[in-house]
Amino acid sequence: MLDSVASKAIAREESVLVIDPKGERDCRDSLKRRCEAVGQPERFVVFQPGDPADSIRISPLAHFTRGVELAIRIAGLNTSAEVEDDPFSCFATMMLASIINGMLLVGETPSLVAINRYLRDGVEDLVESAVTMWSQRHVAVNWQTETQASIGHVTSGEARVHALARFYREQLRQHAPSPDIDNVLNFYEHDREHMQKMAASLMPVLSSLTDGDIGPLLSPDPNDTSDPRQIGDLARLVDSGSVFYIALDALPDRGVGAAIGSLMLADLAAFVRHRQRASQPSAPINVLVEYDAGTVNAAMVRSLDKARAAGVRVRLDA
Repeated sequence: MLDSVASKAIAREESVLVIDPKGERDCRDSLKRRCEAVGQPERFVVFQPGDPADSIRISPLAHFTRGVELAIRIAGLNTSAEVEDDPFSCFATMMLASIINGMLLVGETPSLVAINRYLRDGVEDLVESAVTMWSQRHVAVNWQTETQASIGHVTSGEARVHALARFYREQLRQHAPSPDIDNVLNFYEHDREHMQKMAASLMPVLSSLTDGDIGPLLSPDPNDTSDPRQIGDLARLVDSGSVFYIALDALPDRGVGAAIGSLMLADLAAFVRHRQRASQPSAPINVLVEYDAGTVNAAMVRSLDKARAAGVRVRLDA
């Protein structure tokens, strides 16, 4: 049934996104042939973690309005998030929002790899970058002289981060407060053992989305000239009427496949909602999902609902 729906959408030159948890070669090859049959083979694009050499790279965090949106998406991948008001999920969302908003403050593009690194290794570098940037922006006199007078000759390491945090709280915040820096500092100063305990259920899925070959696929680095694989973006794929096939077949953990699917759908829904708010015309988008009980979980169903609410045509087929 999905093949028939996709074929008609391709003939109408509409965008098609197919999520195939089973990764059936027949489905992929059929879509490719349909694009070739209409004389547009370039429309066919593949994301397949099981065969990374022949996959595009694409970030599922590209479209959002506020940093907390990304935090909610990622925290929602945690299985305990299915329990309403779960304290671990709420704490994870708060930590993620602090990190993501801090990254946005200093001009760093949020990616799964970077977020996971800050959660795992700490936010010392983020604190230093944020306070330094805020000082450059809000200290009227030479900011380097002003901060140096306050932090002394500490030039590196944890001691410098402590000194910068103290400088912000005791001097800079008085006339230039930043809630984003406050939140990053609270995370930085939080008891490490308690933080790791509260985030324990989130770390496995984040690690699965950032380790090994899958890391560069979902967190592409545009400055990495050694990687020749195309970097895709859902906005460009939709605008060009692409047929985007997502195969999740060869992943060792089917839960990771569900996480990827839900993140992709959430990113698509955010992109479409942004266009609606901006009153921008949007061509029809067809999302076709092959049902698989082990991969289509609660997080993906929520993302499917959001995509449908954003005006995307969604079809879930067994």
